[in-house]
Amino acid sequence: MASCLSRGSGSGDGTGSGFPPRLYLITYLVPGRPLGLYQAFQCLLEKLLDCESRLIVESRWSTPPSGKPDPFTSNEVDLGFMCSTGYVRFLDEKNPNIELFPLAPIHIHPSIENSPVYFSDVIVRKEKATLFKEFVDLKGHTLGINDAYSLSGTFSILSEVKKLGYNATFFGNIVQTGSHIESVNAVVKGSIDCAAIDCMTLQMMLKKQPNLEEEIHVVTSLGPFPVPPIIVNKRLPSEIKNKIVEALSDIDQFPEFAEQFRKNGVKGFGPVDSLFFNRTKELMETIKNEKLYPPYY
Repeated sequence: MASCLSRGSGSGDGTGSGFPPRLYLITYLVPGRPLGLYQAFQCLLEKLLDCESRLIVESRWSTPPSGKPDPFTSNEVDLGFMCSTGYVRFLDEKNPNIELFPLAPIHIHPSIENSPVYFSDVIVRKEKATLFKEFVDLKGHTLGINDAYSLSGTFSILSEVKKLGYNATFFGNIVQTGSHIESVNAVVKGSIDCAAIDCMTLQMMLKKQPNLEEEIHVVTSLGPFPVPPIIVNKRLPSEIKNKIVEALSDIDQFPEFAEQFRKNGVKGFGPVDSLFFNRTKELMETIKNEKLYPPYY
């Protein structure tokens, strides 16, 4: 698959046939974040750039997995949405094919004001709220994580455990569920005792399933953390990047798309740079030598 970057100007198939260029996007954040959010990006970019686009959904990991070729290096995608742990790893690896988009989403949430941050809500079944009054009460119980690369689902809670002087053996067992949504469902079913959930995922689920509020209890909220960034293929022409920046800097100039973003939990976009993600880097450094499934003695 070749991105629009390697195609002739104004030629979606590289043959000079007059078709518009095609933009490739990838998200690693579905289903924890709504698919409609990335479709809103897709529709806006098609309108803004007068091009076709394709949206790739990779739901197995929240970032490009370590040890596998990433789609920016292979020139398969132009923009990507991923957990900030993936961006920090790219920086550490000095990946020459990526750059940080200078804006990131500002979410609609009671705990978030006007900054591109989010929280991780540590949840248990409501009927166990008296048993789990504070974080330390989770010791010896089963934790569910969405995936090993997740800032909100894994790094946040293991960092909290490290503050208490423990490693992952703090929990009696750790189960990988595959997504934040499945972690919530597993808590409700009782197959795990607790999980750290992206606050935007939890808000989305509570909106769709109001009765869920009677099933779960938030023990504590960890954060704030930097939101998942937008990553750009460095080969993307600067005039295209600048157009996208101008559009997202004032999304209300496009009422139709602004409404799509609001419906999917985003009210605007705020400035970010590499230093903004130092908090992610700190968490990753804190537990870099920790094993997710350490041996028990």
